[in-house]
Amino acid sequence: MGKAPSVRGADHTPAPKEPVILAGVNSAITLIDGLTFTISDVMGDIGGDADGLITDDTRHLSRMILRVDGVPLRPLGAAQLAPSTARFRGFVSPRPGHADPSLEVERRRRVGAGRLEDEVILRWWPESPCQVHVSLDLDADFADIFAIRGLHTATGSQTPVRVAATRDSIRFSDDETGLSTIVRLAPAPGALDVGVARWTPSLRRGEPWH
Repeated sequence: MGKAPSVRGADHTPAPKEPVILAGVNSAITLIDGLTFTISDVMGDIGGDADGLITDDTRHLSRMILRVDGVPLRPLGAAQLAPSTARFRGFVSPRPGHADPSLEVERRRRVGAGRLEDEVILRWWPESPCQVHVSLDLDADFADIFAIRGLHTATGSQTPVRVAATRDSIRFSDDETGLSTIVRLAPAPGALDVGVARWTPSLRRGEPWH
């Protein structure tokens, strides 16, 4: 016996989902794809007690904090475009003698199975070029999800996390569990200390730095 074809009428077509716009400075943004998810603040920084890149019930990044000229960015707002993607927008406080912000920062983030992609874009508005100092502070603790949630049943590694760096990557390793996380950086930073990558881009109007 044949199967009757299904017909979807116009009245049953789902409306396109609008992005969720978040503007509050205390908002937490969660992105998820299967067993991988991230929790960050409204600027995209990972650093709070419950923040992190978590996959298979283990936190693989416990800190990912972006700074420009050594100071935190001020939020303009964030949009969660889909369960696994978001955009964060902010600015650097105006320099002395300038009424308006000169530098805007955008982060484009996507979470996939076992991975996180984060793109940083700097846009400089004044006519005169400028050089800035950009840093990305990274860390991993390989805590299990129960420890992150503060439950007494938590178990986790008791050994220090090892950190190894190449010209354009940082690797965090946990000898006790055998887990590791690799962070690849492009372009390669000008300096790479223990868990901190640094760039000094020269910015020009109309030429965004990625």
